[in-house]
Amino acid sequence: MYETIAAIATPPGRGAIAIVRCSGSEARQIVARVFRSRTPLADRVATYGEILDVDGAVLDRGLAIAMDAPRTVTGEDIVELHVHGSRSWRVKRCARSCMPARALPARANSRAARFSTANSI
Repeated sequence: MYETIAAIATPPGRGAIAIVRCSGSEARQIVARVFRSRTPLADRVATYGEILDVDGAVLDRGLAIAMDAPRTVTGEDIVELHVHGSRSWRVKRCARSCMPARALPARANSRAARFSTANSI
């Protein structure tokens, strides 16, 4: 079984929204520490809520989409956080917030290359 990993999944460049993707068996538990909403995440349903940093401060308000294995690009559980601003500091902080919650940073030579179109965190 692989470790749970996280990475910015959108390509570099300008854009309104960036995606931080967490993939692995602990994806939902990890994202639960950095995403707060009124309703629980449901499979393949966009859920609006607050995206938090490591200290629990609100970084942004955006969407989370959970996708349950095995019907995902990696074959594992995936949760995506949709954050405003492709080049903003909050995107990198959002991705780094997953690290203390036990997600490993994805590397280009790891299995993350299957789903990440951007460089690692």
